[in-house]
Amino acid sequence: MKTFLILYSYASLILAWIAYYHIDLPLTEYYHANLYDEVWHFFRNITESGEGLYWIVPPGFVYLFYRYAPLKWMPFSNWLIKHRSQDMRVMGFVALTALMSGLIVNILKLVFGRYRPVEFFDSQNYGMTWFAYGYEMGSFPSGHSATAMAVATAIALMFSRYRIPVLLFGILVTFSRVVITKHYFSDVLIGGYIGVLTSVFLYYRYYYEKK
Repeated sequence: MKTFLILYSYASLILAWIAYYHIDLPLTEYYHANLYDEVWHFFRNITESGEGLYWIVPPGFVYLFYRYAPLKWMPFSNWLIKHRSQDMRVMGFVALTALMSGLIVNILKLVFGRYRPVEFFDSQNYGMTWFAYGYEMGSFPSGHSATAMAVATAIALMFSRYRIPVLLFGILVTFSRVVITKHYFSDVLIGGYIGVLTSVFLYYRYYYEKK
Protein backbone atom coordinates (compact mmCIF):
# COMPACT_ATOMS: atom_id res chain seq x y z
CA MET A 1 0.00 0.00 0.00
CA LYS A 2 2.82 2.43 0.86
CA THR A 3 4.50 1.94 -2.53
CA PHE A 4 1.19 2.40 -4.31
CA LEU A 5 0.48 5.64 -2.46
CA ILE A 6 3.92 7.04 -3.28
CA LEU A 7 3.54 6.24 -6.99
CA TYR A 8 -0.04 7.51 -6.99
CA SER A 9 1.08 10.76 -5.36
CA TYR A 10 3.83 11.39 -7.90
CA ALA A 11 1.56 10.51 -10.82
CA SER A 12 -1.32 12.71 -9.59
CA LEU A 13 0.82 15.75 -8.84
CA ILE A 14 2.83 15.57 -12.06
CA LEU A 15 -0.23 14.98 -14.23
CA ALA A 16 -2.11 17.81 -12.50
CA TRP A 17 0.80 20.18 -13.19
CA ILE A 18 0.86 19.16 -16.87
CA ALA A 19 -2.92 19.44 -17.10
CA TYR A 20 -2.93 22.97 -15.66
CA TYR A 21 -0.75 24.25 -18.49
CA HIS A 22 -1.64 22.00 -21.40
CA ILE A 23 -4.87 20.02 -20.90
CA ASP A 24 -7.38 21.91 -18.74
CA LEU A 25 -8.47 24.61 -21.17
CA PRO A 26 -8.58 22.53 -24.37
CA LEU A 27 -10.53 19.76 -22.68
CA THR A 28 -12.99 22.13 -21.02
CA GLU A 29 -13.54 24.07 -24.23
CA TYR A 30 -14.17 20.82 -26.08
CA TYR A 31 -16.93 19.71 -23.70
CA HIS A 32 -18.38 23.21 -23.57
CA ALA A 33 -18.72 23.25 -27.35
CA ASN A 34 -19.67 19.63 -28.07
CA LEU A 35 -21.81 18.37 -25.19
CA TYR A 36 -25.24 17.10 -26.23
CA ASP A 37 -28.20 17.71 -23.93
CA GLU A 38 -28.75 13.99 -23.26
CA VAL A 39 -25.11 13.48 -22.30
CA TRP A 40 -25.09 16.60 -20.13
CA HIS A 41 -28.19 15.49 -18.22
CA PHE A 42 -26.73 12.00 -17.70
CA PHE A 43 -23.52 13.34 -16.20
CA ARG A 44 -25.42 16.03 -14.32
CA ASN A 45 -27.33 13.29 -12.50
CA ILE A 46 -24.17 11.28 -11.91
CA THR A 47 -22.32 14.24 -10.45
CA GLU A 48 -24.93 14.66 -7.68
CA SER A 49 -23.54 11.50 -6.07
CA GLY A 50 -20.48 13.51 -5.08
CA GLU A 51 -22.43 15.95 -2.92
CA GLY A 52 -20.76 15.83 0.49
CA LEU A 53 -23.89 16.22 2.60
CA TYR A 54 -25.34 13.00 1.15
CA TRP A 55 -22.41 11.08 2.62
CA ILE A 56 -22.12 12.98 5.90
CA VAL A 57 -25.67 13.49 7.17
CA PRO A 58 -27.43 10.13 6.53
CA PRO A 59 -24.47 7.92 7.58
CA GLY A 60 -23.83 10.24 10.53
CA PHE A 61 -27.46 9.95 11.57
CA VAL A 62 -27.32 6.14 11.38
CA TYR A 63 -24.14 6.16 13.45
CA LEU A 64 -25.75 8.33 16.14
CA PHE A 65 -28.90 6.20 16.06
CA TYR A 66 -26.96 3.02 16.75
CA ARG A 67 -24.84 4.71 19.38
CA TYR A 68 -27.53 6.42 21.44
CA ALA A 69 -30.96 4.97 20.60
CA PRO A 70 -32.53 2.49 23.09
CA LEU A 71 -32.41 -0.39 20.62
CA LYS A 72 -33.73 -3.02 23.01
CA TRP A 73 -37.09 -1.24 23.17
CA MET A 74 -37.52 -1.03 19.40
CA PRO A 75 -39.07 -3.42 16.87
CA PHE A 76 -36.55 -5.93 15.49
CA SER A 77 -34.35 -5.14 18.49
CA ASN A 78 -32.42 -8.40 18.21
CA TRP A 79 -31.46 -7.69 14.61
CA LEU A 80 -30.51 -4.09 15.40
CA ILE A 81 -28.36 -5.08 18.36
CA LYS A 82 -26.71 -7.90 16.39
CA HIS A 83 -25.58 -5.50 13.63
CA ARG A 84 -24.94 -2.53 15.86
CA SER A 85 -21.14 -2.70 16.08
CA GLN A 86 -20.50 -3.34 12.39
CA ASP A 87 -23.00 -0.74 11.17
CA MET A 88 -21.59 1.89 13.53
CA ARG A 89 -18.08 1.33 12.20
CA VAL A 90 -19.15 1.42 8.57
CA MET A 91 -21.41 4.46 8.80
CA GLY A 92 -19.07 6.34 11.11
CA PHE A 93 -16.14 5.72 8.79
CA VAL A 94 -18.01 6.79 5.66
CA ALA A 95 -19.25 9.99 7.32
CA LEU A 96 -15.80 10.77 8.71
CA THR A 97 -14.02 10.33 5.37
CA ALA A 98 -16.54 12.54 3.58
CA LEU A 99 -16.32 15.19 6.31
CA MET A 100 -12.52 15.27 6.56
CA SER A 101 -11.89 15.26 2.81
CA GLY A 102 -14.43 18.07 2.44
CA LEU A 103 -12.76 20.17 5.12
CA ILE A 104 -9.33 19.75 3.54
CA VAL A 105 -10.64 20.63 0.09
CA ASN A 106 -12.48 23.73 1.28
CA ILE A 107 -9.38 25.04 3.03
CA LEU A 108 -7.35 24.54 -0.14
CA LYS A 109 -10.04 26.28 -2.20
CA LEU A 110 -9.57 29.40 -0.09
CA VAL A 111 -5.81 29.22 -0.48
CA PHE A 112 -5.64 28.74 -4.24
CA GLY A 113 -8.74 30.67 -5.29
CA ARG A 114 -8.81 29.21 -8.77
CA TYR A 115 -11.31 30.53 -11.29
CA ARG A 116 -13.96 28.04 -12.35
CA PRO A 117 -14.53 27.31 -16.05
CA VAL A 118 -17.62 29.53 -16.04
CA GLU A 119 -15.34 32.49 -15.37
CA PHE A 120 -13.28 31.64 -18.42
CA PHE A 121 -16.36 31.35 -20.62
CA ASP A 122 -17.81 34.63 -19.32
CA SER A 123 -14.72 36.81 -18.81
CA GLN A 124 -11.68 34.85 -20.02
CA ASN A 125 -10.40 34.58 -16.44
CA TYR A 126 -8.10 31.62 -15.89
CA GLY A 127 -5.73 30.66 -13.11
CA MET A 128 -5.30 31.29 -9.41
CA THR A 129 -6.31 34.43 -7.53
CA TRP A 130 -4.87 33.23 -4.17
CA PHE A 131 -6.77 33.58 -0.90
CA ALA A 132 -10.01 34.53 -2.61
CA TYR A 133 -13.47 33.54 -1.44
CA GLY A 134 -16.50 32.84 -3.60
CA TYR A 135 -18.07 30.20 -5.81
CA GLU A 136 -16.38 31.50 -8.95
CA MET A 137 -12.95 31.19 -7.30
CA GLY A 138 -13.51 27.75 -5.80
CA SER A 139 -12.49 25.46 -8.62
CA PHE A 140 -9.33 23.89 -7.16
CA PRO A 141 -9.52 21.24 -5.89
CA SER A 142 -12.89 19.67 -6.69
CA GLY A 143 -15.00 18.94 -3.63
CA HIS A 144 -17.33 16.50 -5.38
CA SER A 145 -14.32 14.55 -6.63
CA ALA A 146 -12.80 14.41 -3.16
CA THR A 147 -16.06 13.13 -1.66
CA ALA A 148 -16.66 10.61 -4.44
CA MET A 149 -13.19 9.09 -4.21
CA ALA A 150 -13.06 9.25 -0.41
CA VAL A 151 -16.33 7.33 -0.08
CA ALA A 152 -15.48 4.92 -2.92
CA THR A 153 -12.09 4.19 -1.35
CA ALA A 154 -13.67 3.74 2.08
CA ILE A 155 -16.16 1.20 0.74
CA ALA A 156 -13.43 -0.56 -1.28
CA LEU A 157 -11.27 -0.88 1.82
CA MET A 158 -14.09 -2.19 3.99
CA PHE A 159 -15.65 -4.48 1.38
CA SER A 160 -12.87 -5.57 -0.95
CA ARG A 161 -15.16 -7.76 -3.08
CA TYR A 162 -16.90 -4.60 -4.33
CA ARG A 163 -13.76 -2.51 -4.81
CA ILE A 164 -13.74 -2.49 -8.62
CA PRO A 165 -17.33 -1.29 -9.23
CA VAL A 166 -17.30 1.27 -6.42
CA LEU A 167 -13.94 2.72 -7.49
CA LEU A 168 -15.09 2.87 -11.11
CA PHE A 169 -18.23 4.69 -10.01
CA GLY A 170 -16.12 7.10 -7.96
CA ILE A 171 -13.98 7.81 -11.02
CA LEU A 172 -17.13 8.32 -13.12
CA VAL A 173 -18.48 10.88 -10.63
CA THR A 174 -15.08 12.61 -10.64
CA PHE A 175 -14.93 12.71 -14.44
CA SER A 176 -18.50 14.06 -14.60
CA ARG A 177 -17.29 17.33 -13.07
CA VAL A 178 -15.11 17.90 -16.12
CA VAL A 179 -17.76 16.81 -18.62
CA ILE A 180 -20.37 19.28 -17.33
CA THR A 181 -17.60 21.93 -17.14
CA LYS A 182 -17.89 22.64 -13.43
CA HIS A 183 -14.19 21.92 -12.93
CA TYR A 184 -10.96 21.55 -14.85
CA PHE A 185 -9.19 18.22 -15.23
CA SER A 186 -6.45 19.13 -12.75
CA ASP A 187 -9.12 20.12 -10.20
CA VAL A 188 -10.67 16.66 -10.20
CA LEU A 189 -7.29 14.91 -10.24
CA ILE A 190 -6.21 16.58 -7.01
CA GLY A 191 -9.68 16.43 -5.49
CA GLY A 192 -9.81 12.69 -6.06
CA TYR A 193 -6.25 12.34 -4.79
CA ILE A 194 -7.16 14.09 -1.54
CA GLY A 195 -10.19 11.85 -1.15
CA VAL A 196 -8.17 8.67 -1.60
CA LEU A 197 -5.40 9.77 0.77
CA THR A 198 -7.86 10.88 3.44
CA SER A 199 -9.76 7.62 3.30
CA VAL A 200 -6.63 5.44 3.41
CA PHE A 201 -5.17 7.42 6.32
CA LEU A 202 -8.36 7.24 8.37
CA TYR A 203 -8.83 3.56 7.58
CA TYR A 204 -5.44 2.49 8.87
CA ARG A 205 -5.50 5.00 11.72
CA TYR A 206 -8.96 4.24 13.12
CA TYR A 207 -10.99 1.59 11.33
CA TYR A 208 -8.43 -1.13 10.51
CA GLU A 209 -7.08 -1.30 14.05
CA LYS A 210 -10.57 -1.83 15.47
CA LYS A 211 -11.77 -4.53 13.05
